[in-house]
Amino acid sequence: MGIKIRKATGKDLDILTELWHEEEKLHKKFDKHAKLKKDAKKLIYNFLKSNIKKPYYAAFIAEDKGKAIGALNGQIKKWHFVNDVGLYGYCSTIFVKESYRNKGVAKRLFNRVDLWFKSKKIKVTALFVHSKNRSALKAWKNLGFKEVLKWMVREV
Repeated sequence: MGIKIRKATGKDLDILTELWHEEEKLHKKFDKHAKLKKDAKKLIYNFLKSNIKKPYYAAFIAEDKGKAIGALNGQIKKWHFVNDVGLYGYCSTIFVKESYRNKGVAKRLFNRVDLWFKSKKIKVTALFVHSKNRSALKAWKNLGFKEVLKWMVREV
């Protein structure tokens, strides 16, 4: 596999939108509350369009023979205002097409965003992963992440 990882540009908005939307649809498998809005693709596209060129945002695309097979979005955010962490790297969305999973693509995408975070002097990286997504939990733990918070939901 000749997979390449590259930084996305404004020309990649459509493919980034498509991959992000696919990732969002996967959430339904784990959470009945993850019902997408009818205009979810448009909302994703508009978010990407307004952030893709900002210095605190970067998206990376994995390609095989010029075809997009995965993407990861990274953001630099401010930690909770009462904590002394400062800025941190946030992996907001990662998606790899099913036929390319378990082949190291997600790891390569993460390594690329990690380099970007380090170039910005970021010392801490965080992300959310669904507690029922066992393969993602295992992958993130293998990359050195540790569980530190549980988000709990209840119906009212």
